[in-house]
Amino acid sequence: MTDWGKRGLILALAIMALALPASGQLRSTEVALNLGNVLGSEKGCDLKFNQKAIEDYIDKNVQANDMGFTSMLNMMTKVMASDLRRMGDSQKTAHCAQIRRVARANKFITE
Repeated sequence: MTDWGKRGLILALAIMALALPASGQLRSTEVALNLGNVLGSEKGCDLKFNQKAIEDYIDKNVQANDMGFTSMLNMMTKVMASDLRRMGDSQKTAHCAQIRRVARANKFITE
């Protein structure tokens, strides 16, 4: 699948996740999209995440029997890492500022 095909799929899933009530699968998709956005920003934003905090977040927000979560998370993480390499300086600054705030709020970083 091309980068544009992946982006289209992710956009469609994001719209579904936000537009429909939070059932188990939709909630899982939303968590995978958002967590993938954060995790995919780790290197590009020069952050180092607490691995235990990530595990705790997943334990709290993803059902144990959810077999689709990791594939969606992996795809979103790769897309975000790729997108960061293409961002202009100001866009990257704004993106990383918010990712840092989200990571801090979820205890992924403590700085």
